[in-house]
Order: sequence, then structure tokens, then C-alpha cells
Amino acid sequence: MDHIQSIGFYFSFIPLEVRGFVIAAVIVMQGIALFQVMKRIRRPGRFKAAKKARPVSARAQAKAREAALAAGFMVEDIERDMPDMDAGGMLRRGPCAHYYFPERIWAKASWALLRRPGDMTQGFAPGWTFRQLDGSTTPESFSAIAAITDDDDLPRGFFEIESRDSFLHFYWDEAGGKAGVARIKDYIDKLKNLS
Repeated sequence: MDHIQSIGFYFSFIPLEVRGFVIAAVIVMQGIALFQVMKRIRRPGRFKAAKKARPVSARAQAKAREAALAAGFMVEDIERDMPDMDAGGMLRRGPCAHYYFPERIWAKASWALLRRPGDMTQGFAPGWTFRQLDGSTTPESFSAIAAITDDDDLPRGFFEIESRDSFLHFYWDEAGGKAGVARIKDYIDKLKNLS
């Protein structure tokens, strides 16, 4: 309380006109700051723009695709639900690459490992959702799939996996380049006999 009284004491030596100007300037600055905050709240997409990953360069995508084709992957461009929301709260659709290796796996189940905002499957890293599409996944397979979500070498950016039609399908933005393709091949080796 003494501190507040001492500020008032020093403030009393300032002429009345200057005090009014200082108070008005502080109110105007707070009004401008409040206006900026309210403008961002009305358009939530502006906050998300800062969190999105950098766009993948065409050169990095070309290198990843070249390495994938050399390794024997089948590659196509598709449109798919992305792991972020549009202004209407719906999953945004966007372009990505679909990779699959033409080696059959011994699939007893069909499943999808997806990145979805707000969703989470117990046993998986935050932001990851596991969906059982058909059949049942063994506990050993479930553990191997969950381990992928904790992998430090996981390709950055958009990356999802599905096991269906006796193949492992990978959907990604090719942000990992050649190293990302090698990592996908490692995932195939780990998962092909477990699914």
C-alpha cells in the first residue's frame, strides 16, 4: 500500500495537463492492443499459420521421389485429409504423395495410423490416432505401430500409414527427402510380418 501511495506522491508533481495526456496515451495503446487481439480471435486461422510447417521445396520432393522410384516404390499424387482444420472446423483436404511397395505383407488386419488434431489413441504419442479398419491387430503389431509414433527419425510434416489390401500404404508430403524414403523402407521391414 505504501508503494502505491509513493507513486501517487511522485505523480502529483506532474502538471495536470501532462497527467491527462499520459493517461490518454496509455488508454489508446491498450485499445490498439485489444483491437489486435480481438481481430485474431475472430479469424482463428491466423494463429494456425504460424504453427504450420514450412512448405516442402520442389527440389526436396523430387529427390525423395527419385529415391523412392529407384528403391521400387509405386508413387502417385493424391488428395487426402490433412491433420489440420479449416476455418469451419473440418479437416482440410490437400495434396500429398501416396507410396506403397509392391511387396505383399501377411496382413491379418487392416488399420490406419493417422495424425488428427485433438484425437489420441492410448499408447501412442500425442496427436496420433490408431483406427482398426478390419480384423484384429495383435498386441505385438500394436506395439510396433505405436513405436513408430515415438521415432525421432520419423519424417517431419505430414505422414500417415495404412495397412490394407495386403500392402502398407504411406501418405506424406515428401519432406524427409532420401532419408525419409529409407525410413519408410525400415517401417515396411518392421511391419510386414506383424500386421
